[in-house]
Amino acid sequence: LRLRTVKYCSAMADDVPLVLYHPAGLFLKADAKITILVKIPEIKVFGVTISNWEVMEKLKGLSKPEEFLNLRVVNYSRERIVFEGEFESLRAMRKVALLLNGKVIKLSGFSDLLKVRVKQDGDSPVKQEWEDHFADRGVDAFDEGKPGERPDTIRIQGLPVKWFASKTSNEQPCPRVLTQAFQKFGRVRQVGIYDPTPCQPKSFSAFGPGANARSLHFEGYIQYEKYSAFCNAMSSLKGMKIIRLEDGGKEVVAKITVDFDRTGFLSERSIRKRRHAEERRRQEQEELERRWEAEQRDEELKRQETLKAREELKAQKKARKLEERRKRKEQQAVFAARLKAIAVRRREEAQRLLSVLLAGAAEARYQQEEQERREALALQQREEEEQRRREKLEAEAGLRDKLLKNVQELERRKTEVQRELLLRSLSSGTQLRSAVVVPTDKEEP
Repeated sequence: LRLRTVKYCSAMADDVPLVLYHPAGLFLKADAKITILVKIPEIKVFGVTISNWEVMEKLKGLSKPEEFLNLRVVNYSRERIVFEGEFESLRAMRKVALLLNGKVIKLSGFSDLLKVRVKQDGDSPVKQEWEDHFADRGVDAFDEGKPGERPDTIRIQGLPVKWFASKTSNEQPCPRVLTQAFQKFGRVRQVGIYDPTPCQPKSFSAFGPGANARSLHFEGYIQYEKYSAFCNAMSSLKGMKIIRLEDGGKEVVAKITVDFDRTGFLSERSIRKRRHAEERRRQEQEELERRWEAEQRDEELKRQETLKAREELKAQKKARKLEERRKRKEQQAVFAARLKAIAVRRREEAQRLLSVLLAGAAEARYQQEEQERREALALQQREEEEQRRREKLEAEAGLRDKLLKNVQELERRKTEVQRELLLRSLSSGTQLRSAVVVPTDKEEP
């Protein structure tokens, strides 16, 4: 689920979640979050700066053994740095608040100490605030004001649209689901749904009217019948966040902002005003749709006229092409007749010239063939003589190689006989008085 203020968490920690609306898998869980204020003393040395990262590391060190799930800077000024820390459980939050509140931080290269103060209440309003708010408007008691103009309506920001949609609401927040979810704190008189996305008329294009893109979150207004139910809801939702159980046991967390209604959103006057505005928007939308339909009819008429003009122009072009093709065929037929007559005359002239040339060319042809025959015969004789000469040279070379091999064989046998005699004389003990020179294979015969 892609939500700007929604993130995944791994477990419910040690805090027990409260059931908000079981059919949709919605629960309430305490938002373990504190505000840490670090006071910055006056910097007297020019060029000395304080590192937010170093301050965060010091805060994490002072919080041991507990750890922050998230620690970020929410405000920075020359007088103080405001951090927001988030924890896995209320127990860890309270423990870190005790560890940090009133402590001092010593930064490297900075002589003065930085004082730390922790605030746990957050921005949720308290009972005194709404009592003072409505008292300024002349409503001192719950029964003195009209519904919506007294402390009976809570305003919740950051509610995910899909979580409060029904099967028949077309993926939009359903007032029935919103009522059933928050009536656990008391009987609900009515609810209101406000989309923070600016409401604009539907856009129009060539494909027709289209709806605007809606936000992933909405603001919910829940008006209770009794003051006790309103106080119960404000007290129960203070410092809480909504959890939805997804398939597989995964938890999705949506952080909400709870406040009492300061604008009279569900008062009779505001409802009547919104209805009038909605009626005006509906009339404007209908007027836009009528204009769009009229423009579409005009465009369709123009399109039909354009198509008719194109068809007429196409028919004219087709007629011109047919006429041009007919004229071209006639010209081609006349030209073909002329070419045929010219070809006949040329054929007759060629036959006459051929008969004249054949008579004189026959003798020349005979002499040429006789000359070619004699040249071919002489060429054949030269080739036969050359062939005989090559065969004679090859025979002489073969005979010479054969004689050379025979001489080498005789020498080899002679050498073997002399070596045999020498071996025999050595074995009988006779002494040789002369040396036998054995010719090598490289000596000429």
